[in-house]
Amino acid sequence: MGLTNLNLAMILLKNIFFIFFLFSSILSRLETKNFFIDIFSQISFQILLSGILLLIISIILRKLWVSIFCILVCVLLAADILPPCKNCNALLKEELQTYNKIRLMTYNTSYNTDYNLPKWFLFLENSLIKNKRSKLNKPNDLKNLHELILIENPDIIQFQEVTPNFKEKLKSLELTFPYNVGFNKFVGITESIILSKYPIKKNNNSNNDSILTKIIVNGVELNILSAHLYSGLNQYRFNLADEQILTLKKLINDISENIILIGDLNMTPVSTRFNKFVEDSNLYTYTSFLKPTFSWPSYLPSYLGIQIDHVLYSENFKMIRKKTTIHLGSDHRPLIVDLAF
Repeated sequence: MGLTNLNLAMILLKNIFFIFFLFSSILSRLETKNFFIDIFSQISFQILLSGILLLIISIILRKLWVSIFCILVCVLLAADILPPCKNCNALLKEELQTYNKIRLMTYNTSYNTDYNLPKWFLFLENSLIKNKRSKLNKPNDLKNLHELILIENPDIIQFQEVTPNFKEKLKSLELTFPYNVGFNKFVGITESIILSKYPIKKNNNSNNDSILTKIIVNGVELNILSAHLYSGLNQYRFNLADEQILTLKKLINDISENIILIGDLNMTPVSTRFNKFVEDSNLYTYTSFLKPTFSWPSYLPSYLGIQIDHVLYSENFKMIRKKTTIHLGSDHRPLIVDLAF
């Protein structure tokens, strides 16, 4: 009787799992303005992994037709999301010394808190993210960041979700990064601080929390567009992110060349919204599931995560390499990208 009950429980679990997989795999490929459906689009890769797990369970239970159906859906989903998007294959094939190069680092520090988030999400953040609870009293808080910067040696760093206390601590980096944007103003939850080794010609904040900074590198003027999009946890925040995207598209269209967009975009490379954005704005990047760079959440193993931090660029750039590093108490891992131009 016990064995029969166990079998019934596994069959019930398998059926629930199968319905969820079928439902989510369909929703994940829809282009939508609904925040709930969009969430499925952002986790398409994880839905594929759940389908593979379901296939294994079905084979163990000897459910032939379910196994065949799982294989079919998984193949269709994999064919749709695993190949890089139209604008996601801008990799430098042969690294030549004659190229100008620049190394960028974007890091959402998670020190600041957006109290407009749903209460359940704030509770999870405070429970899981060390930096949400830190008061920066520990000497290791900035020491580890300094060591990381020393090892990785980026030319430009973008920090997000900083506090006034953390911003004050960053001034110790002024010898290495003599140029900056954001030190002398209040930095909100979606705004950024930019540190640069190269001279800053001009910077301008838009009304949607984007920062356009013109930086001179080896005599070439680069347009660094820093952005932090709202997460689509509810319809209101999704609509705010949509407004930010429209502003970014207009800024990008007005500039048209030498553009680097950097920041926490709260979109994954497999989502239909991300794919539409890079195509509409004519920006490029490089993604690969053979060498994934999942940047969030840092408290899970990297292969269970998603990439929501990005460096996108205009057609004259090519990516040399990208990687994520240790998370330093944030729920984000720093993303480091080398570009050639």
